[in-house]
Amino acid sequence: MNRSIFSLFVFIPALACAGEHAVSVPASGAPQVVASFATVDVQDLKRLGDEAEVFILDVRTAGEFAAGHMPGALNIDVAVLERSLDQLEAYRDQPVYVSCRTSNRSRVASQVLVDAGFSNVTQVLGGFSDWQASGFEVAR
Repeated sequence: MNRSIFSLFVFIPALACAGEHAVSVPASGAPQVVASFATVDVQDLKRLGDEAEVFILDVRTAGEFAAGHMPGALNIDVAVLERSLDQLEAYRDQPVYVSCRTSNRSRVASQVLVDAGFSNVTQVLGGFSDWQASGFEVAR
């Protein structure tokens, strides 16, 4: 069997089962684990916040944030996140929950944080839309 085809059969299932890590197969054919991030839904985030203080980074635009956000969240638009990492330095080794409207921008922002060396990043699935739909408190 062709080595490339064999590699696909061996490593594609590993990718599907990777959990909190992505598996990358470089041209050399040797797999390597790439740092990634965890995920949490808004119900679990609410439970965590009820038990202890959590740091939520909202990566929506300033206008979206002003219209309503999760209580205590800090707003840094994903478009300027890479240039604003110094504002988050205190959270480099702390849990950071990243939220947006639905989950698209928070996925990008979570990877930006991981790539910058943040060690405990969690993407909030469903984002503010699910938070609001669940009837949880909204700050303005």
